[in-house]
Amino acid sequence: MGKKIKVMALLLAFALVLNIVMPVASVIAVSSTNSLTITFRDNYNEEQGKVQYSLNDGASWIDVTEGIENQSIVMNGDNLRIRIISNVGYIADFSGMSYRENNSPNIINLANDTTGIAGALTNENGYQVGSNVTSVELASVEFRAVGGGSEDGGREFEGTAWFLWNDNGTLCKYRAEDLVGLTFIDGKGVYPINYIKESDVKDGSHALEIDNIKAGDYVWTWDSQIEKIEEMTSWNELMEYTKALEDEDYDLKRAFLIDPTGAVDAKNTLCTNGDRTFRATIYDENAYEGITFETDEENYTYFLESWDPIFFSSTFDISGTTKASPLECSSYMLEPYLKFNVSENSLYDIASVTALDVNSGAVTITNNLGEYTIRFNSNYYDKVEFEVTDTEGNNYYFLVNRVISEVSDTYRESRENSENTVKTRFRLIYPEDTSYEDYETVATITYKDGTVETRNVEASKVTMQVMDGSFVTDYEFEAGKGLRSAYYLTAVTGDMSSVDYTVFKKGALDSTENYGGTFAGSNKGIHVDLTRLVNDFYGI
Repeated sequence: MGKKIKVMALLLAFALVLNIVMPVASVIAVSSTNSLTITFRDNYNEEQGKVQYSLNDGASWIDVTEGIENQSIVMNGDNLRIRIISNVGYIADFSGMSYRENNSPNIINLANDTTGIAGALTNENGYQVGSNVTSVELASVEFRAVGGGSEDGGREFEGTAWFLWNDNGTLCKYRAEDLVGLTFIDGKGVYPINYIKESDVKDGSHALEIDNIKAGDYVWTWDSQIEKIEEMTSWNELMEYTKALEDEDYDLKRAFLIDPTGAVDAKNTLCTNGDRTFRATIYDENAYEGITFETDEENYTYFLESWDPIFFSSTFDISGTTKASPLECSSYMLEPYLKFNVSENSLYDIASVTALDVNSGAVTITNNLGEYTIRFNSNYYDKVEFEVTDTEGNNYYFLVNRVISEVSDTYRESRENSENTVKTRFRLIYPEDTSYEDYETVATITYKDGTVETRNVEASKVTMQVMDGSFVTDYEFEAGKGLRSAYYLTAVTGDMSSVDYTVFKKGALDSTENYGGTFAGSNKGIHVDLTRLVNDFYGI
């Protein structure tokens, strides 16, 4: 991608972000007079690095290597900047850090950051705190050794965590040892999955039964935290303890519980992404069947930045799926290939894969020693369902949503800036050898009274924060291997019900003789239900 700007979206959809960290490191700024508090994790020492802040927009910096509490500072109208300086042999460990503004309950997990803040904090210029921000918290500053860098076999984490579950009111505890974190193989960092058999998860006479576990019936905690609950015997005690931590300081609860960071459970698995430190899957060894998608971008023409395996697991449990309720995954519309194989510890091998409900020739499937390659020969279908049959004749199903856009909204920014209107943010993703000017986007708005309005939507010039921490204002940005993207904003009013986006190739709407074709949006278009956004923002 050469010198093209790598960006992380500063414009975020409103979302609740769970983040589990150790003791708090925070920076609080209030108008022109600011109170500054910074603390570090328990194992921090100044040989690893330090935090610095500037009261004069980066002209000079003040070191922080020991915790400070409520230190008053005066800004005198200049910008407050914050940065993290790592010493040789160390890097900032974002696995437990978080960031939030204005005491918002919506905490940004810097290990899974799409705002650009993490990148800015480690940049020479630091992160510039917005003028409209009255308080900022940078939580749980820590550093870690480079850990072998790109050397094969180098690991960033090897340790222990505890799996806690509710067995009919009894608090059960299982010690998961020798968990392995980020590992470098062939010069690339990967997160291996630590598989744990269901039959191994026991606490005395209590044995885990995945089928009986409901949402909220289990958590993970660090080995360093287990002594705090060693004497507890009931699940209610644990829940009361975590609630008390939250009431005292939400960061204490986040320090105790391990954030699953987007891990998805399924019929025969309980999963965690371990606060971006490790990945673990407890599985029923008598029923588990999984598939793992190829995520090496070298094997694809187009590779969305959001597919980066550092942010999610590419292994999915398909046991228990049906044609009516398949596993759902995504693929970029113009990428012709999708590769996968049976995952480790699956009960059976795959015997065949079949595309359902598509015309003959629309999809080609090949098998090379157990690695299945799907080739989409037509872009007519933006959703294709597949049937997987194992060697015992059991069938499983997954649905590939072939996407060409992402939709979010400006709820967070609109609230923080006291704006009266919220907007949807339609992100169009297209090949890098084209431009946003090669496409035309149409929004079909449906109002609560049933009336429909169709309007053209122009690409917006937006400000994004790039990897070096600087801000760039432009119409388009990099979106992954071979891809660029542009943003289209639509103001949402309280009387709206939904909006559907359709994208045409340039000139498609000018003349039926020169119809360029639909680029994205089958049927009515890419549908966005506005009910929750309208209710939350306008209080309707």
